[in-house]
Order: sequence, then structure tokens, then C-alpha cells
Amino acid sequence: MSRNELSRSPSARTDSVIGGDGIWKVTRSACRGEAAMKLASFEAIVHSLGEGGVRYLIAGGLAVNAHAYIRSTRHVDLVIALDSENIAGAFKVLAKLGYKPAVPITAAQFADGELRRQWIRDKGMMVLNFFSDRHRETGVDVFVTEPFDFEREAMDARECELSPGVHVKSVSLPALIAMKEAANRPRDLDDVQHLRWIQEEKEPTSDGCDEFDWSVATWEGSRRAQLRHALTFTLRERMEMVEGLADVVRRLQEIRARGGFKTAAKMAGASHSTAALATREPDAPS
Repeated sequence: MSRNELSRSPSARTDSVIGGDGIWKVTRSACRGEAAMKLASFEAIVHSLGEGGVRYLIAGGLAVNAHAYIRSTRHVDLVIALDSENIAGAFKVLAKLGYKPAVPITAAQFADGELRRQWIRDKGMMVLNFFSDRHRETGVDVFVTEPFDFEREAMDARECELSPGVHVKSVSLPALIAMKEAANRPRDLDDVQHLRWIQEEKEPTSDGCDEFDWSVATWEGSRRAQLRHALTFTLRERMEMVEGLADVVRRLQEIRARGGFKTAAKMAGASHSTAALATREPDAPS
């Protein structure tokens, strides 16, 4: 299937690119009742941040997707420049979209560096969570520190177009790997492995060999092949794949809740019994 054909078929794109543990991550999250974030909500957030002149960088799972490892995520992780003016702008933009902090913290309080250090020291706080009734499935997490020199990282940031006129700025691949290594959770370490493979895939090769690459027959080779394929898609296309697969899982859950699978199993069993009776040889006359 060509890239153009894939871009017209979300389900085909998903089957072609999200393979193995990628599908498992999306399915597992949905089965735990974790709603995948909505592309429309993310688009509204980054558009509003851009319109509001907020200096920000996308981190976390969305940045992982931006760098071509396709997986599900539930939050928009934001690293913002922590000067008081930029913080006030970020809070104002989020408030217009209906977002409120999960704990009663004002922009002025968040801009107080000493208060933030106190929250980190006493509460173990790493991000400030925001939730919106208008965007229930898409939370926003704002980092309480700048994990790097923000201005320097902003210069190295990956920028891609989400839709006409809407651009997304994500942390660079080296910075994202460093953040994931620092977090050191199982999912972060999985991200690190795939991000390092992507880093290697982006490095030019000089062998020019057109023969079949037998390495794709291994688990790692298969994952690398999927990552190479994912690199050919836009961030929007990658997010559509994840959202589409999550929708399929939700529909399957609804069918299961209605007992649809049990009904189908009974029908299949009945059909099998009928077929067996129809093909059974007649008993010999006594």
C-alpha cells in the first residue's frame, strides 16, 4: 500500500505502523478505562498557546509521538518558561479553554520560585495538573521546573505543523531522552529504547545495499522497521492512528458490556453443532 493510500485509510495506517507492543499499549490503556486524549483538544491547546504568545515546549508522550514512536497518551505535558509574564499568559490561555488547576493555585503563586521549590520539597510535586469539563479526556500537566535551559532548548526544539497555521514545538530528541531517563519508570525506559533507535535511524548510512534486510525478522528489527515507517508520517497522522485504535477498543468494550461477544459465541457454537449434525453419517440400520 502506498503512502497516499495509507493517508486515506486510518485503520490501514494503524495496522501498518502501530505493531506489537504499540497496539498493546493503546489497548491496555483503554481496557483500564484510561481515555486517550483527543486530537481536537490538543489542537485547540497549541493553537491558543501560539495565539497567546506563550513560550512553551511539548514534552512527555506527545513529544514521543512527535519524534515518531507512536503510542497512546492521556495528557498534554507542557514545559513553559517560568517567568511571571509567561506563566500568567499560560494560565489565561488554559482558563479560556475551561482548564482549572487540580489544586487551588493561582498564576501569581506558581510564579513564586520559592513556593515551587517548597512544593517540590514537601509534596514531591513535579507538575501542576489542569482539567477541563470541555476537554474531559485531555488533561494538561505543566512542569514546575524548567528541566533544561529553556531558551537554548527552544532553539533546538522540533517544530511541526499539526494543521494549517497550527504549529507544535516539542523538546528535542536528546532532551526528551534525558527527561525520560531521569523519570526512569518502565514506560519511560521503553520510550528511551525506541527513541534511541529513532536517533540511530536518522543517522545517514553509507552501505547502499538493496538486498533484503534480514534484521527485520527479529523483534528489534521489526520494531525498527515500524519506526522507520512512522518517520514518514506527520504528527497529525500519528495521533489519528492512536485515536482511531482507541475508538475501536472502546467500541469493543461497549459490545462486551452488552453481552455481544457471549451472544456471538453462542451463535457460533450453535452453527458448529448444526454443521456437525448435517455432516454426520447416518447410523447403520439395526
